[in-house]
Amino acid sequence: MKRRIAALAFSLVILLSTSVASAQLFVEVEKSVEPKIVKAGEELTVKIVVRNEGLLRDIYEVEIEDEVPRAFELVEGEARAYKPILEAGDSFTHTYRLRALIAGTFTLPATHVVYEGRLGVKYDRWSNEVTVQVLPWLTVDVEPESVQPCESVCVKGVAYLTCDVVDIVIIGPEVKGTSNSVADGLLIVKTQVANNKFERDFHIPEEAMAGTYHVMALAPGRDGYYGDGERECGELYQWLLDCYDRNGNNVLDEFVGKSADQILELIKDVTVREAGSDDLRAETTFEVEVVLAELSVHPKECELSADQGSEVNFSITIEETSGRAPLRNVRFVEVLTLTLPPPIPSDWISFDKQGFDVPAGGSKTVKCKIRVPEDAEPREYSSIFSVGADNAEPESISISLTVNPPSPTPTPTTTPTPTPPPVLTPTPMPTTTPTSTPTPTPTPTLEYLSIEIFPKTASVKSGETINYTVKLDWTPKGWEGEMKVKVTVSALGFNRTYEYQIPVSKYMEPPIETTIPVTIPENIPPLTSKCKMVVEAGGKTASDEVSLSVEVPGFGVASTALGLLAVAYFVRWRRERE
Repeated sequence: MKRRIAALAFSLVILLSTSVASAQLFVEVEKSVEPKIVKAGEELTVKIVVRNEGLLRDIYEVEIEDEVPRAFELVEGEARAYKPILEAGDSFTHTYRLRALIAGTFTLPATHVVYEGRLGVKYDRWSNEVTVQVLPWLTVDVEPESVQPCESVCVKGVAYLTCDVVDIVIIGPEVKGTSNSVADGLLIVKTQVANNKFERDFHIPEEAMAGTYHVMALAPGRDGYYGDGERECGELYQWLLDCYDRNGNNVLDEFVGKSADQILELIKDVTVREAGSDDLRAETTFEVEVVLAELSVHPKECELSADQGSEVNFSITIEETSGRAPLRNVRFVEVLTLTLPPPIPSDWISFDKQGFDVPAGGSKTVKCKIRVPEDAEPREYSSIFSVGADNAEPESISISLTVNPPSPTPTPTTTPTPTPPPVLTPTPMPTTTPTSTPTPTPTPTLEYLSIEIFPKTASVKSGETINYTVKLDWTPKGWEGEMKVKVTVSALGFNRTYEYQIPVSKYMEPPIETTIPVTIPENIPPLTSKCKMVVEAGGKTASDEVSLSVEVPGFGVASTALGLLAVAYFVRWRRERE
């Protein structure tokens, strides 16, 4: 009896093993693609066939799981499929369509198929891989990859087109104007194609912004038109006007102020991304380096005097002394001092130029004017202005103003006359008229207070001083008093606090900017730290916080030494145990 039971069990094991093996061996997965050679922008069909070649065994819950490589995009169908049952001897075919995005030779990975046998056991099979060749259709390259202003770049590429023209777009870090030029940050031109190649030189002007420039080559697809319109090769600028010139002035002022990434998206939306479009594009970048200029200010100190209700005029000369590059975006920024005398109120002083350029080796004169109100307090005022540019180290100028007190009015001298004999008259009782006490003008109550710190992140070494630009804002205008600023530098288990007092005059125009120096302690740990500033004034409190990456000299060497010491100790411990 026992022998019969053992034989029966052995037969069941053999049967189950055979069933499992059969479920795996009689299922085949084949993957193919048509065509195997395409051009960039063209489509191809992927076909997956699952065959159940077993004669007696059905399979269940068949799932096809495929992967679309990054060089392609799905345009029709899905890369996944499901069939609840695949009978013995039957097959299941699934197809979907891809569009090739870039040129090259690519391998479509094997397709994964998961299914179940009759007992609910899960199995999987993998198909073969498929190679697809995408021929070059439109390419673009730039030489050199980095230039300075007043140099040139060469844009060239390969173009297999239906016409002999390609459109080239050069986009700077920001579009500043509508002149269709590199100087304004956006240039769109057409270039001839000969023997499937194009090449053109572009001059980078002196006033070009520094940073990354995007270069895009575009052409219509097989239909010969951009997007869903009727603009042909070489008419990209006109096509963008058709799409975006909403005010009808025949320029792309809608692009002004936008970044390169935003412009790229706008162009793609009406070309390669347009529904049904097979327009072609290729992209690359190059860098325009920052060329540092040298800024000089004359005079560096101005001592002025004025009466109440008067006006004083003076001039400041800004000079570029290196001759290498122009000064870009020169501007005056008041530096709020933390000591007396108080600064010149911002609504008293004006400059006839702000945000201007100075040619390399040249100079410009700025006319300045101070208008003193009639009710100005007679005293000394002093302000420091930082004169900076985008590509030069700033310099400062000190302006001192003394508001003179009003001149005393002379008392007229009278000639004495003989005194007549007194006439006795009844003396009336004196009547006194009460004199009212003038009510002083109350100081406005502070209603709003805010603080903002720049930069938001910084990397410094211990012991160094970082100058933060602090923007203070409040309402109402005309509030005066003292602002207390508490600066705290903190890291893990470490805190250091500094305090500053900032006097605020009723003549100051909010918001104001000032520079607060913060010295990084030498004993701070080499971690990412925080710098928090809290301002208190008039019963109001505001705060802001920025991050600091602190480098401690010698910390890396010390860490390495400690690591080596630990390794040596461990080796010694192992030897002693052996």
